[in-house]
Amino acid sequence: MNRVALFLSYKDKGPDFMELVEKLQIKSQEDYIKNMASFAVKPDFEITIKSKSKLKETYQYREGNSGGWQDISGNTFDWSARNKLNRLEVRSINEFGRAGPLTFIDIKYQ
Repeated sequence: MNRVALFLSYKDKGPDFMELVEKLQIKSQEDYIKNMASFAVKPDFEITIKSKSKLKETYQYREGNSGGWQDISGNTFDWSARNKLNRLEVRSINEFGRAGPLTFIDIKYQ
């Protein structure tokens, strides 16, 4: 079976960065760091899973590598990376009920 691919899209695109640079008068690295919370994008994602398998598949995900698997309706779901260290694992389940290989992503958030 094919491994699935995992695509992340920000749910919140955030404010227009260049407008904020002017508004906040960011002129140096220190200004940038001091004002970062004003333009940092929240770690809220829409996850899309894709596969090239010719078999009919459903998908599952879990957070960490020890939690229970959650069924996904379709091939997209919402997920937030709110912990300092985040791990997301996804897999396909083929029409015969067999799980495909694991695909994962580790995200560090501060």
